[in-house]
Amino acid sequence: MLGLVIVVCISTIVGPALSESRAKNDKLIESYLPNVSIAINSYASKNNKLPASLNDISLTADAKKLVELNLVEYKPQTNATSYNQKSTTTNNQTYDPYSSYSSRYSYTFNYDLCVNYVREKKGSSYYPLDDTQYQTSTRNTSPSTYYHKKGNVCYELKTGY
Repeated sequence: MLGLVIVVCISTIVGPALSESRAKNDKLIESYLPNVSIAINSYASKNNKLPASLNDISLTADAKKLVELNLVEYKPQTNATSYNQKSTTTNNQTYDPYSSYSSRYSYTFNYDLCVNYVREKKGSSYYPLDDTQYQTSTRNTSPSTYYHKKGNVCYELKTGY
């Protein structure tokens, strides 16, 4: 009987502490995953390509924790370079005679950032969460971490110059 009481007491102390520790990672992801995306966008803009890994980009201390703790998985799309349709396309490059030379050619790179959430984060009463909010038909330039399902979530993102 005494052993059962001890196990119950330990469970009531350790259980919530462990759960809170895991939720701490969710908060870190929610707060700093957009910073990882911004750093990828900056890298692509400067280098005309996606970084090979997250170690190639400059991150702030808290965003760097996501990478150091392996809380985010980066998946660059190897054949994902596409060209925006501005006017005419020749040799996979788009030319718009009405634009300035610097903006005639436009490239878009696609990549995924995948994370694993311990808890679901539901929408507010004004924006209730439903399954359709998890699905988008187009790639975004930054991940929206305001709500998410529990488990593995991959944000399909794009960057361009």
